[in-house]
Amino acid sequence: MQESFAYEGKLRTYRIYLPANYIAGSVRPVIFQFHGFSETAASDQSFSKWMPVADTAGFLVVYPNGLKDPFHSNNQYWNVGWPWLPNTNDVGFVSTLIDTVNARHHIDLQRVYASGMSNGGFMAFLLGANLSNKIAAVAAVSGGIVPSVYDTLVPKRPIPTLSIHGTADNIVPYNGGGGMFASVHVDSVFTFWGLHNQCTPEVDTTYLPNLASGDGSTVVLFEFKNESCLYDSRLYRIVGGGHIDWPGSSIPGNQDMNACSEIWNFFKTYTLPPVVSAEDPHSDDAISISLYPVPVLDEVTISVNQVGDSRDPILITIVNTMGEVIQRGKINSGESAMIADMKTNSPGMYFVVVTQGRRQNVYKLLKV
Repeated sequence: MQESFAYEGKLRTYRIYLPANYIAGSVRPVIFQFHGFSETAASDQSFSKWMPVADTAGFLVVYPNGLKDPFHSNNQYWNVGWPWLPNTNDVGFVSTLIDTVNARHHIDLQRVYASGMSNGGFMAFLLGANLSNKIAAVAAVSGGIVPSVYDTLVPKRPIPTLSIHGTADNIVPYNGGGGMFASVHVDSVFTFWGLHNQCTPEVDTTYLPNLASGDGSTVVLFEFKNESCLYDSRLYRIVGGGHIDWPGSSIPGNQDMNACSEIWNFFKTYTLPPVVSAEDPHSDDAISISLYPVPVLDEVTISVNQVGDSRDPILITIVNTMGEVIQRGKINSGESAMIADMKTNSPGMYFVVVTQGRRQNVYKLLKV
């Protein structure tokens, strides 16, 4: 079923799937599924195959259509930060779309989720950072974060995230890179979300059974899910998997897992958290530091700019993109800085986790 509404002077359309047991007026969870670049809501509905899972679990699926890019063969897109795309307010569109679908179908506003494929996966992560007041959890398949967005991204709140990505993806490479579909290393994105969810840098690794030995790929699951995590963060690494690989759906593609089932089983455990008052009594306790020089070649100085009332030492943990601890240190009460020696560390992205009491901030650090 296709529906539409006007947004910022343009007609925006979407498809909506109502589960087999749907009763008009009943309040149901909803997944917003975002298509890839040059794809459509209709093609993505056929490709991702959410319908059987939706029928069993009883949730709605909304497939929005991106606008057409007149400079690139009228291909449909989501504005996720690539500079060659039109500067469309797609986050604002999705916010209005959620309200519109609720007005027409009475969805459960505490259980609104976003997932996407490729360009749509980038969109899901962007929504996780910028529309988390309406979206409870996000998932990306063969998607990521644009480097220019990643460099300045500050999510509005911790949020559950799930990523599925093939190591042989030649469109959005697992190791990241430039080009038309520039992206950050998948491991960096995974660790960014895990640390943002205030997880300690400890990652669980599970090798999924190779149920389909003839599909040319296997699956390794990485999880931030320790006791300190406000929310879990998951990465399914499809070893040997390509770009057009929605596990359990696309052929050729991985058949050791079903992406829709895994994503839904992850989503269904989360609801939108209560609204936090802007007058948070702990808002003055935030930790602010500076890193110099950036990027770092040999040593980096970690200086305290602002600290709350706590007399606890400031704990410094430097981790790599897979959450492995590289260095630990601390800045005691009365001290203003520490120096971390990174001469022997490989070039790449690292994270500086700053903890004092129950407060934790995360900073990105590039080593050259």
